[in-house]
Amino acid sequence: MPPPPPNQRRPADGGRPPPSLPRREATTVVVVRRWGHRGRRTTTRTTTTTMTITIIIAMMIAIIVAPRATAAIRVPPSPSDAKVVAAIAPGASTRHLQEEEGGGDGPVVVGDDDGDDGVLTMVWDGKDPSEAVAVVDEDREDRPVVPVCPEDVRECHSGGIVERDPDSGCAFYPCPDIDEETGVVDWADDSIEGEEELVGEWEDETISSLAATVEEKDVAAHADEQILEEMEGGGVGSASSYQSSGAPDVVGSRRSSWVAHGTIGALAFGLLVPAAISSSLLRDCMPVRWVYVHVGTNTLSFVATLVAVGVAVATMHGTIAVEGGRHMDERHHVAGLLLLLLVSFQTANGFMRPPRESDRRDDDARSYATGGGGITRRRLWHCFHVTSGLFIFVLGACQVRSGLGLFADRFGVPDYGMAYVVYISSLAVTLIGVKAWMMWREKKKMMTRKSSNPELQLPNGGRIVNNGDQAYFHGFVDFVQVG
Repeated sequence: MPPPPPNQRRPADGGRPPPSLPRREATTVVVVRRWGHRGRRTTTRTTTTTMTITIIIAMMIAIIVAPRATAAIRVPPSPSDAKVVAAIAPGASTRHLQEEEGGGDGPVVVGDDDGDDGVLTMVWDGKDPSEAVAVVDEDREDRPVVPVCPEDVRECHSGGIVERDPDSGCAFYPCPDIDEETGVVDWADDSIEGEEELVGEWEDETISSLAATVEEKDVAAHADEQILEEMEGGGVGSASSYQSSGAPDVVGSRRSSWVAHGTIGALAFGLLVPAAISSSLLRDCMPVRWVYVHVGTNTLSFVATLVAVGVAVATMHGTIAVEGGRHMDERHHVAGLLLLLLVSFQTANGFMRPPRESDRRDDDARSYATGGGGITRRRLWHCFHVTSGLFIFVLGACQVRSGLGLFADRFGVPDYGMAYVVYISSLAVTLIGVKAWMMWREKKKMMTRKSSNPELQLPNGGRIVNNGDQAYFHGFVDFVQVG
């Protein structure tokens, strides 16, 4: 008669359990540790140290290189850029602004690619009649503007329009009041109504089309004392530093830089961070590989955040050099720096995960069956890691929303901030719904198992997945073989 299969052989002691354990616990437990080996802990410490040093070096490089990277763009921007103040020569300004309108001098209205117009006003600074300060004001209606001729500006007619000598390069101009001492042009008492006076004495096609934009409108003017104060305080560039040929490239590059900054930030906090959170919440879908996805997406989100902040610092540095201002003067700037610090700490902290307390105990069944209670370093770390990750998710969503609003205000484009809020909210609700459904399904399966086998009570909230003569226990014990 052949011997029975190995799994049916009776042990030498007749199959009786050890006298120190109850009969129903007569189970051979084989534990396979995946994270508790001493070599793994040493590797984790080395990786953590390397990652921390890399983060510090990367931040130092970004801080040192950012100011130097913007040295080449420290020239005043084009007057066609929204909300820009720059000192320009009268002829150069209109020639530059009229390039897309067919060339020639004449009144201009500042516009962007989407057709949203701002208002360009000019102020004589009283120092050099050949200089003027161009100011884009998006809060006003469309106003036709011409080169400034300070020597003729006092020759105002009753209709508020001045007729200039065409040979001097000047055209019609709204009649302003000028302070004799400071040279400030005060627009507070003047306005433009209708188009007859503008078109009547000037037959340029450009001025005719622009005059139509102010038809039947009362374009209220405003005082420009504040503009002169900013200029005297060094917040405005001088005419000698303005170069008409290079300014458009500067404006285009600055807008492109903000687009790159926003795109990278939106990818980081709208895709990578949600992916990292999803991989952790839905780890049951990929029990082995979820940790690699989680670590990878967290690391990529750190890199993307660092690049986005670096681009913002470099672009802002160039803007401050020509427009004045300072860093960290808005909440968006402060929140961006805070996000960089939080994401950096979160990434480094992920590599500092403490080992499970059960890994430090003896490899016997009684230790695993009775241990695992109370507050441990691992549980404290996990609670903090989850909380900081959710905070980064919420703060990142608010930051992207704020950035889209600032970009829309600066460049006169539609604000897609609310669309982003709808997207990120839908993503969060979907993720919570999927997690709740998975928990409900798992609980239902566990109740079914308990009802079919009442004696199947597992420690620490674990669960068993049967596979023939083996059972995998997911809890504090990684692997259980029933013999």
